[in-house]
Amino acid sequence: TWGLYKDIFMGDCCSVKNPKEADSEVKVDDPPAGIINIRNCCYLNSVLQCLSATTSLWGDVEDDKKYSEDKNILRKFLQNHRKEKKAVPPSTILSLLHQFDPIFVPNAQNDAFMALQALLSNLNKEGLNMKNGSQPIIDRVFGFCSVNIWTCTACPAHTIPTQKELALCLPLKYDTDYFKKPKVELNQATTQTVQFQGENPIKVLFPKKKVLEKRPTGTLSIQTLLDCYLMPHEVPEYSCPICTAKSVAILERFIYKASKVLIVNLLRYKNGSGKTIKDNTEYETSETLDLTSSVMLDYTGEAVKEIIYKLYGKICHSGTLESGHYYAYVKKSEQWYLANDKHVKRVQKETMLKEQPMILFYEKAQE
Repeated sequence: TWGLYKDIFMGDCCSVKNPKEADSEVKVDDPPAGIINIRNCCYLNSVLQCLSATTSLWGDVEDDKKYSEDKNILRKFLQNHRKEKKAVPPSTILSLLHQFDPIFVPNAQNDAFMALQALLSNLNKEGLNMKNGSQPIIDRVFGFCSVNIWTCTACPAHTIPTQKELALCLPLKYDTDYFKKPKVELNQATTQTVQFQGENPIKVLFPKKKVLEKRPTGTLSIQTLLDCYLMPHEVPEYSCPICTAKSVAILERFIYKASKVLIVNLLRYKNGSGKTIKDNTEYETSETLDLTSSVMLDYTGEAVKEIIYKLYGKICHSGTLESGHYYAYVKKSEQWYLANDKHVKRVQKETMLKEQPMILFYEKAQE
């Protein structure tokens, strides 16, 4: 995914300046401050608005005084943004982002998700510790482990690779074969041994999976896309590391220890006719996400009856790859705001829901 993003975002940016604004101007109560667009940095501005609105992040960040200089730069900017009433310039963050990855240069067409990943992953690598433990704050708030159970239909043996993640990237297209009923018995509500990187093997209970019996039709919601991605399905021409046979395998995806905040990135960029194009298929924004059937434990390490996330931030993109513009919707004090660079206005929830998402930010609901 990283290679794809680096290859395609290198043109003129921000030619499309005005997202859909169906609402008339409404007097705002306490809107977030705008962020000035410096040399086509709308992609970064939308990311910073959503990070500033991440309340789970701020409880830890504002209490912990052990920051490197880089972390102080991001912390100071976000703290200033949360207190300011006037639009603020993101100059210091632009310089920091360029240090993380030279691809982020002024006046270039850059991708919001790539910028988000660069900020989070590089800050996480430095290992800022929380006061109550050794886990970095970024990992604590956004991090989760994906667990995949591969069942070989020839053995049938199980292999269970794990991967630490900071965001969930959702494919948008599934063919009819994806929804065929698996030929072997699934690992429904069973205990399996799993080993995470740098940790001892542990036994965990895999919850009973939600299975879609047929391919969904019509306008799909983000919840339906998530259900499709996480449901058990057949994978052809699987090379089994146990019996070495090449056969059909059953893949079941799970999440170990749900994060406080779940970032969902829609994979809208795809290859077609020898070039990369943007998939403009419409999807219904889900205000809540139910991950109960795919999550083993809560972020506290405790088993819970349900895992529900609520939407608080949304990044949208208008235009094309060669000429487009990013803007964000953020929730503050139960009110939704459109943050379009330095311009911020209060909007109705229905206006936000109608906009087509690129990246969504969900916070785990309190029980």
